[in-house]
Amino acid sequence: MSPYLENMMQDCRRQLDNLRNQLGIEKYQHVEKLRLLKLEQKKIETRMKENRRKAQTEKDPAKRAALLLLIEEDGKKLEENLKEQQSIPKSGINFDPSKHVDKMMEEIRKALASKGGSSGGNPNRPKKPNTPNSPFGDDDKENDNNT
Repeated sequence: MSPYLENMMQDCRRQLDNLRNQLGIEKYQHVEKLRLLKLEQKKIETRMKENRRKAQTEKDPAKRAALLLLIEEDGKKLEENLKEQQSIPKSGINFDPSKHVDKMMEEIRKALASKGGSSGGNPNRPKKPNTPNSPFGDDDKENDNNT
């Protein structure tokens, strides 16, 4: 082959290798971003659960309303987080973030309304999940009284 042709092939190989390396870096960046978003999601969900627990035991309506406001704000943050996770290529998330957060918020409202601020059982006893899809590990029925 001519030296010119070999030189052109070398340039093409270098460009191809550069593109291949860039693709590898992109995948890692997506994986790292997704990992950080999932970590943030767990923190938000933990805060929501903790505020829910506090709201259930709170007797003062003003403090209870403040806790519910915090839960609502965390719900918005969670929805944004899930949308961002969904936008990452190949993230494997196939659900509607709004629907997930709305369901979670509705479960919190039902639990607070039905229990009227009292925990109704042993608060230290872990709850047995009746439905695996419940984000809080219970289906908001009176499963606390199964002692």
